[in-house]
Amino acid sequence: MVTDRNLLKAIKMLSPGWLGGGNPIAIEICSDKKWAYEKAGPLSRDTMYLVHAGIVAQTIALLAHAMCLGTNIIMSFSKEAVKSMLELPEH
Repeated sequence: MVTDRNLLKAIKMLSPGWLGGGNPIAIEICSDKKWAYEKAGPLSRDTMYLVHAGIVAQTIALLAHAMCLGTNIIMSFSKEAVKSMLELPEH
């Protein structure tokens, strides 16, 4: 979860689907495809990680709605730039 205002602004600049201006947090949903492959093979690495990420995104959106908060699920962003800013591992 990102709460740093400067980092949020930087991520927003790389995310054309990001709506609104006063968003206090961003929750990043990441998958370790290397680990998925090691544990469950190519189906997990190539497909199931997307299903699992979708379940997580939906659960977060439903919880936010129950708390009277808005959400915006974004998939239009520079993966490499955000990965670098958040110091995520290669895999």
